[in-house]
Amino acid sequence: MAVIFSGITALSLASGAEGNADGENDEVSETSASQADLSPGRAKSCPLPCPSWWHENENDHIWDWKSTIAYWSSIFSILGTLLFIVCTGASLLNMAKDPVLERAWLDCPFLIGSLFYLTSSYLSYFQVINKSHTHSEGSDGFRFIAFPRGDLDLGHIGSLACLIGSVAFMIPATMLFGVDMSSKQTFNLLYALPCLVGIGGFLTAAVCKGEYNGWRTERPLREWELPVWQAFLILVGASSFFMGQAMGINHFNLSHPLLGFYLGKIPAFFGCSCILVVSWLDLMMWKCCQFGLGYAEELRSSKSDHQATLLGTVDWKQQLMMGVYCGNICIACCNLGLHLSIPALRAHAVFHLLGILRELGIYFTIIALANVVHKTPAQFPYGMLLWMMRIVALYDFLTQICYMVELASKDYVEL
Repeated sequence: MAVIFSGITALSLASGAEGNADGENDEVSETSASQADLSPGRAKSCPLPCPSWWHENENDHIWDWKSTIAYWSSIFSILGTLLFIVCTGASLLNMAKDPVLERAWLDCPFLIGSLFYLTSSYLSYFQVINKSHTHSEGSDGFRFIAFPRGDLDLGHIGSLACLIGSVAFMIPATMLFGVDMSSKQTFNLLYALPCLVGIGGFLTAAVCKGEYNGWRTERPLREWELPVWQAFLILVGASSFFMGQAMGINHFNLSHPLLGFYLGKIPAFFGCSCILVVSWLDLMMWKCCQFGLGYAEELRSSKSDHQATLLGTVDWKQQLMMGVYCGNICIACCNLGLHLSIPALRAHAVFHLLGILRELGIYFTIIALANVVHKTPAQFPYGMLLWMMRIVALYDFLTQICYMVELASKDYVEL
């Protein structure tokens, strides 16, 4: 199946696009096709489909490589949030009935999701501190860390606060492995406190993003821009997640399970769901050439001046397929956690790890290609190959879910 899938992917995408025979948009990236128009030097400097950061021709436009960074920031944000939803959903459904299952369904997805979200936050921060960088001769080099200087504004502060919040979440995510959390003092210091500090960083980022994009300006809801929606959703989602994490202080949720369920688990799941919407809006902003993702007005194309641009460029069934691709990656990460955590599955871990790496390679490749390809040729059979790829990906998604359900129903004994 993987060989067939890889072949279909190569034929349908490497030839030049994600779309259909009628000129359909790619899985997420018709707007990125504007890079070719914005970068007149690209065709001269590199006629091959090189990565956007490869180009150093002085005619290359500022949108070239910054589009790629914005794209991957949104993708990693979606992946991280999906894994957080897995954690909170497993807790809500009481799937972690013992320490082994807790490690498999809570700790491993939390660690991988935190790594994904940290990567997303840093890419967004990197984008902001290098917003004035171009490929032109004499331009300053990239900055990987920027201390407060003259270019400090609310967008910069917001992206930095989000990065600090993501770093704070890495503390409990890593401490869960190898540290006994049964003590209330240890739990409060190494888990609850860093989580609350991290959520505080996200709340600060929400306020900064809202102020930076004028969220207090009086206007009808239909005229709200995407960053303003994001700011409000982050406030709601992070506040709910804060409530859920605060219920864990001194193991309060364990000694009061009913309150822990209604005031802890449900708000945490709801908060992560709100953040998932925020993450997907990042992808929508990338589609509209808002490469600053709400933190850098300088990286906003004139094409994104009207909200109708979004409705004109986004194909929702293709966004559904992006959800399938990201979902397959998250299922592979969960499968990794199961086979590393559950003793009954470790005997088959090597074989399954190879399959997990194959799955990750396939879907990360598809998502990477969606950033640089544009239109499928109208000639037969390119449109058919696209639909074959979608059907195989959807089939793989459904079979992986069935496998996980069956595995759980058999008490995690290898099928």
